[in-house]
Amino acid sequence: MVFDDRKTSDVDAQLAKLKEKEKQLKAQIQAAEARAKERQRKVETRQKIILGGAVLSLLKNDHDDAFRRILRQKLDDVVTRDADRKTLGLS
Repeated sequence: MVFDDRKTSDVDAQLAKLKEKEKQLKAQIQAAEARAKERQRKVETRQKIILGGAVLSLLKNDHDDAFRRILRQKLDDVVTRDADRKTLGLS
């Protein structure tokens, strides 16, 4: 049985080309995933800013003491970092 080296080299070249394409596609996928994560992080940051502003506005302008007590209790439960607690006057 005689092997045709041309066919083998054609297959090797095709395989190398496909592996290079795979590498490029993986890089494109990683870049797209990174962009999606960054976009989501920006949305979450904006939500935090809006929500924080709304809560501060309610605390300043709403004279409902029950609301203030409930909010303080909830914040006391979820804000655990000392620096954050100090900033919010929780400690």
